[in-house]
Amino acid sequence: MMPKGVSAHVAIEFVDRHAYPQEWPSMPGCANDARSMRLLSSDRGFEPLPLLLNASATRLAVKNTIADAAKRLERGDVFLLTFSGHGAEVDGGDDEDRDQTWVLFDGQLLDDCLNKAWGLFKPGVRVVVVSDSCHSGSILHARGEGKASRHAGTTETKSIPRRLQDAYVDVHRAELKRMKDDCGAAAPSACVIQLGACQDAQETDPPPTPESNSPFTAALIEVFESHGGHVAGGYTAYVDLITRQLHKPQQQASFLQIGVPDPTFVSGDPFRV
Repeated sequence: MMPKGVSAHVAIEFVDRHAYPQEWPSMPGCANDARSMRLLSSDRGFEPLPLLLNASATRLAVKNTIADAAKRLERGDVFLLTFSGHGAEVDGGDDEDRDQTWVLFDGQLLDDCLNKAWGLFKPGVRVVVVSDSCHSGSILHARGEGKASRHAGTTETKSIPRRLQDAYVDVHRAELKRMKDDCGAAAPSACVIQLGACQDAQETDPPPTPESNSPFTAALIEVFESHGGHVAGGYTAYVDLITRQLHKPQQQASFLQIGVPDPTFVSGDPFRV
């Protein structure tokens, strides 16, 4: 039986004002990243799941989408998940310096929760996560790897100004702790790899116009297309080429792998089913 691929694409341009401080910055154009990655992956043979954009991109919707894909995929199949939006950090507690988060419509999703979700996939499944967000060096959540110090954040990048993130955490502290406590830290039995826009202590830029892609997604697509989808050296070489394409010395795209290693998959062409 031929392997199959399923893809899901998430983007947040604005959030629920009841869940976040009123001044929380919007970010027009991130939906373009989701649509572009949906098109790229469809051309590679992935079956796209419904787009999760803005109000539809809740924490429950993202977790349910991952769980649905996990039920459908068997050994040798591939799940691609892309995210474009704000990334943030919260205090990681005793086990690590910081937790990375995706800023979703109704609240932030901890990297611990994503780590738990990868455990739903069967052995032999391959999972690829593309995170076009700030502080995305270890959004897969590999404890002890790549965790770094906090940055202040600016409204010119996909990071959140510190005062706004502090205000969010103050309101949701008990919820965030409960979320972390419920997630655990079991290693997934699938091969899970991540392509991040930057390292944990770095920030990445939003789309320059509402009609544009974010610079990281634009670079990812440009490198992919200029190589005809074939990159010698696989995903790690691909990430290096994306970093060069960004032309931003203070930003390095990230690669991370957790779960059961699959050298053949990692060294193969990007986004190949």
